[in-house]
Formats: sequence, structure tokens, C-alpha cells
Amino acid sequence: MARTINTFERKVTHISHGSYQHHGSPYIGIACGTAQVNKLINVVERFGDVGLKNRFQSTIFYDINNDTVQRVRAKARATSLFSQREMQVITPAYIPTDTGWNRDPYSWQKFSGGLMHDQDVICQTIKNRSEQIESQPQMILFFTGFGSHGLLGIELYKKVRKQFPNTLFLTVLTIPKEPMIRKQAVRIWDEYTDFISDAESAGAILLVDDSVATDLKSHDHKLATILAAIEQSGANDTKSGTLVDVVNGLKTYSDGHWLGVNVGQPASLPTRRRFHLIPPFFRTELVEGKSQDLQRIASEAISDINHPDCQLAKHNPPDVDALRKAFCALPVSKEYMGYLTSQVQSWFSSRKTDEETEYLSVDYASANFPYSSGREGGGNQLPNRKTWAGRLLNIIASPITLSFKVGKWAISRQSRFYCHVGQIYVMNVSSMPFENIPSISELISTGTVSKSGRNPSDTVFELPTLKGNGHLAHETPAPQLQETL
Repeated sequence: MARTINTFERKVTHISHGSYQHHGSPYIGIACGTAQVNKLINVVERFGDVGLKNRFQSTIFYDINNDTVQRVRAKARATSLFSQREMQVITPAYIPTDTGWNRDPYSWQKFSGGLMHDQDVICQTIKNRSEQIESQPQMILFFTGFGSHGLLGIELYKKVRKQFPNTLFLTVLTIPKEPMIRKQAVRIWDEYTDFISDAESAGAILLVDDSVATDLKSHDHKLATILAAIEQSGANDTKSGTLVDVVNGLKTYSDGHWLGVNVGQPASLPTRRRFHLIPPFFRTELVEGKSQDLQRIASEAISDINHPDCQLAKHNPPDVDALRKAFCALPVSKEYMGYLTSQVQSWFSSRKTDEETEYLSVDYASANFPYSSGREGGGNQLPNRKTWAGRLLNIIASPITLSFKVGKWAISRQSRFYCHVGQIYVMNVSSMPFENIPSISELISTGTVSKSGRNPSDTVFELPTLKGNGHLAHETPAPQLQETL
């Protein structure tokens, strides 16, 4: 007997003109530990300076420290008040100790049940976010170092790597400056060698050495500026490519996995104040004089970027025949950028030989970056807790403070504009072990400690019994906090 298959009609959709419901968000940012959280915050802020904060679909600020978590939550709420709330911000929900691990990289193992369950929830959260916006991450920026969160961060890295096996990873590995943490790095070096090998196979490793910096906040700002400039140059000129294009291209065509960056000091550009009939009445503008100081300053900054003093880590400078990409961020509009960059390129080419520029490409970003990060970035800063009396006083005084702000905006203060230049390339370490990189060799020069030579108290051999939900018997799971910027 013949049978029929019932089918149900599904409505088709028409094609309309416009943009996608969600902007392209190809990146996920992950930071483990207070110092790395500060770096990721700086990167997100610099992306926000050029209007590209939504390029991050999710950011994970993984620091088991109540002060840091509250600081991140306060910053997320403050910057999200009138913004598009497209970037998901995640902080750990399970915090067994308020002040972190107190310089003991193995103490987290006593709470591994709750921590591993919390990491599983975090991984599922970022996966749900990528499915919600229908955009699988193209690259994951993983900030890690050798602090007390180092080994716990490796566990999170493994889970995220398993969640997104085909995604390119850019691991930002920070060499510490503080002598105590450098001693700690030697103590846990055995565990890091396996992690570094896996990070090489997953993508590329960008080496940053805080010991070469006189000011850590300025050092973090330089790193954030070069990453944001690379991304903005891709938005400004399709030929230059985005951050993931640059990283993948250098890794592929330079046959290496270790990236180095040079970032020069911001160069002050000539400005003047002009009066306008509409507020703000006095505005600071760039000046292009007869002597073309604007072009000359930018050209000299690009010419000097290959100097070893500009390196963010200790390593051999790139060879002349090594692929290098330099990025120059100028605070001018995209309409004027083409005219200005052609003149800057002419000035720059006249100072270099063909041999020096054959493997160097210079791209330009339309970005008004500050000289340094003026916002808070220290890990020891406590969140600002206001009393009810203080809040009431702020409400009463709000008309007065608002009038002052309006007057300040109408008059406008003197501003400064800067040219930021950076360079990224693959280190020449393919023919030698990565332990021979000067920044790393100096870190482990006192001799590594083998696993057998570790103190018995370093490792917890018998972990407490876990409940079915992955928590310890005395633990109560906390809801996962999610915020959006």
C-alpha cells in the first residue's frame, strides 16, 4: 500500500538591505591573574578608543580575587551605561579565598572541584555567546604569566582549547619583573614547558617582558596600542588585514611561532587652538605647516621603530630579510589619511635603502590614542564604596557639577595629539630552543626545579571528596556572573 509523507510548509524570508544584526566579533579575550587582567582591560580600552570594542564577543577576567572582580564589575557597569552592550564580560563566580593564592601556585588544588566546575560554566557561557551571535571566534587572545594563577590558568586554557579546537590562539606570555614571582616561575617551569609546546601548535606566542619596563602601566599601554592599531588599520584599509590576518600571516610565511613587538614612545604632533562659532568654542587641531613637521615626525618615528630599545622583551632584533609589519596610528580622519600617509611614506622611503624596506610593510591607522593609560590599572586599588550619605550628597550637588561639566565642554581645554608607531614580526628562534630567548633564559638562569625536587607541601596528593556537581562537600555553587559592555 502506498504511503505518503506529510510535509509542513516553512515560510521563506525576503532579502533586505542593511547591516547584520550583530557586528563582526572575531575575538575572545582571556586573562588569568591580576597583572594579566590589567593588560586585557588596557587592550579593550584601546579597542574602544577606535570604536572596535565590539570586536570582542566575550572577555574573561579570571582572577580569584574579590578586589579585582569588583573592580572589573564596576568598570563594566560604568562603561556600559550608554553603550551598545555587545561585549560579554565574565568573571569567576566561585572565589574560595578573597585575596587569591598568596604566592602559592599550587594552593588552588585544595579547591579544584569548585574551580573546575566554574571553569566548565565559563566555557559553556562563551560557547553560548558565540552561537547567539552566530560567529565562531577566529582568534582567542590568552594573557598569561608565571604568577600564582599561572597553573590554574593553564587548566582554563585546556578547556577553552577543547571547546574551540579550530580557533587560532595568540598567547601573550608575560615575563614577570618582581623578583619573588621570577623565583616562583622557576618553581613551576616544568608545567609550563608542556603548555608552551601546545600554545605553539595552537597558534603563536607573543612575548612580553615586564622586567624591561620602568613603568608597568606604560608597558601595558604600549602593548594595547599596537594591538588596537593593527585592528584599526584593517578597518581603515582592507589591504592591511585585521589582527588575526597579521598573526596568521606572520606565523605561516615566516615559519615561526614566537612573535616580537617593538613600540616607540608616542611622538607629540604640532597643534594649535582655533575658535569656532558653535561649542566647543575652542578646539585643538593638528597643523600641517610649510616645513611639513607632521609628516617629518611620523616618518622619523617609523624609521626608528627597529631600534632594540623599543622592544617589549629581550630578544635578538629581526633580520633585514625578515617579514615585518609596522603600524603608524595618527589622529586624523579617514578622509585625510590617504593624502597624509602618502607623504609620510615618501619621507620614510627617502631615509631607508631598498634593502631595508624590501620586507617591511607600513600600514596606517586612524586612531587618537592617549599618551598613556590614565585610568586605574593597579591591582592593589580597592573598589570605591560610597555611603548612602555620600550618594545623597552627590544627587543634591548634581546640578552644580553638571553646569561645571557643560561649561568645561563648551570652552574645551588644550589637548595634545600623538603619533604611535609599533612593529610586529616573528623572532629568529626557529633554529634554537625557545629557552634560549634572552628574556626566558634570564628567567630560568638560576636552574629549573624538577617535579621530584619539589617540596611535599607543594602538591596536594589527596583531594577532598567531590559532590556530583563538581563541588566540595562544604561548598555551595554560586551563579555565574555575566555582564556586557
